[in-house]
Amino acid sequence: MAEENRKFMKSDSSYDDSFRAEYLHPRYWGLWLLAPLLFVFAWMPVCIRDAFGRLLAGIVLKVSGRPAEVAMVNLRIMRKELTDAERREIIRKSVEIGMCGLLAYGEPFFLPKSMLMRRWNPVGKEYLDEAVKTGKPIIFMIPHTWTIDCCGLYLSAIGLPMTTMMHSSRNDLMDWYMNRLRLRFGGKVFERGASLRPVIRSLREGNHFYYLPDEDLGKDYPSLFVPLFGTKKATLDMLPKLAKVSGAVVVPMLATYNMETRRYDVVFERMYDGFPSGDNTADAERMNRSIESLLEGRIEQYMLFLRFYQTRPEGEKWEPYYWLSREMWRRRAAGGKPEDPAISTMPEDEGGGKVRI
Repeated sequence: MAEENRKFMKSDSSYDDSFRAEYLHPRYWGLWLLAPLLFVFAWMPVCIRDAFGRLLAGIVLKVSGRPAEVAMVNLRIMRKELTDAERREIIRKSVEIGMCGLLAYGEPFFLPKSMLMRRWNPVGKEYLDEAVKTGKPIIFMIPHTWTIDCCGLYLSAIGLPMTTMMHSSRNDLMDWYMNRLRLRFGGKVFERGASLRPVIRSLREGNHFYYLPDEDLGKDYPSLFVPLFGTKKATLDMLPKLAKVSGAVVVPMLATYNMETRRYDVVFERMYDGFPSGDNTADAERMNRSIESLLEGRIEQYMLFLRFYQTRPEGEKWEPYYWLSREMWRRRAAGGKPEDPAISTMPEDEGGGKVRI
């Protein structure tokens, strides 16, 4: 996909968000029909839009199937002290946040800047100001939460020159919309599958980098296995390497949607001191501890349907999502059981049966 999208890149390898006539092709008409809905939801009173979001979440929970069970597996790993009833409640809240955020995707595109600024509530902004005063480029280390795009826009809206990376979809019009949104107040977006050289060059030029490090990218990416919520996770060591070659400071950040205030809480923690340390494993552990700290009391903001623990250390028998593979899904439908119960964290209630949300 990175190869296919070179036609949408500028000479510096950043995404070109210019509108193209090909986006009017009939194959995109279905997406264009959603544009008026996004416009209406953008200008709709937030309390009414969130009510629609909760309604949509109820529907999604009834048909979610495997994604909900992935979320249950993740919560059994991340929150071992909870009961499944408590985990189901977290999943329900998480989906509600996700659907409210989805319906709000027109806000960054259609609302004037003055209105957008009132939608963001920076928490710990003194830590952001402290990092900016160093005069060094900043790497914002942010885990995958539901509102990463809208909250990320806050940084460029307050005047910070930003850079980030994207993973292209199969739909060019969708990529255009998402990147047009991300680039509304300036900045650069690079393809995730391409070389890191453009990102390093951008950091050295004084731009800041919006970096999401927590996704499991599979065995093709060299990873360190360090704990996340007490369980080893395949973790890239790119953060200390980027900080070293660019001279950047690292600021932990979290993007959240507050269902009570109906605003986006953009959370910052103090920048790392003594980073990188020269020990990539220790630095990766520190990064994962930051993710745990950011999500403390906010675990429902996390994209729990992602398979964070999919890749396992060589020789390890445990496969967290084995029971959710297509083969096992068919066996479950036929009433089968895994050959070795130790191989999987089974996403079922204590009493047995399919997870009920």
